[in-house]
Amino acid sequence: MDYGFESAAVRVDEGGEVPLEVSSPGREADLVCGDERTSWAIDVRPGGIDLTVRNLGGEPLRLELTLARFLDPDGSELDLHAAGAGNEREPPTVVPGGGTVKVFLWPENWLREGRRRRAPWRADSPVDGGTIAEPERERAEALGRPHLGRSFEILVPVERDGRSSEYRFRFTVLRLAPKRISWA
Repeated sequence: MDYGFESAAVRVDEGGEVPLEVSSPGREADLVCGDERTSWAIDVRPGGIDLTVRNLGGEPLRLELTLARFLDPDGSELDLHAAGAGNEREPPTVVPGGGTVKVFLWPENWLREGRRRRAPWRADSPVDGGTIAEPERERAEALGRPHLGRSFEILVPVERDGRSSEYRFRFTVLRLAPKRISWA
């Protein structure tokens, strides 16, 4: 099951909340947004959240991934597991001036132990961490229907020039897109 989202983003710093400019997402992202400091592309998919951050300034910025959080639809705050792109290696935490990094995120409580590493199942719901894969389209739609209208947030603290900001990304489920999964 995949989802269609309505999304919004803000930066929170000492000056308060600053809405980020949101552009139309492409095929590779559910949210594309930015401000004068950074550009973000976020793809929320079953079993993972892929985050691409581009530093638009000349000075490096630090992603405070150990402080990143996930707010589920009920308002519970969950720690986020962060890794490099594809859930491999350690996550990059410094984005050089003019540079881009890719990070894999997923709520820590929703990870399953794999043989070689901690990894989510590919069919886990980004709304509640439950498994929603079913072989029949109607059954998958029925399992996902309670997710319609529910929202979750991803919170990513960033430090630049000794000042901290928090970027908040909100996703509300508008539609369901059942997908066929081929098992090898």
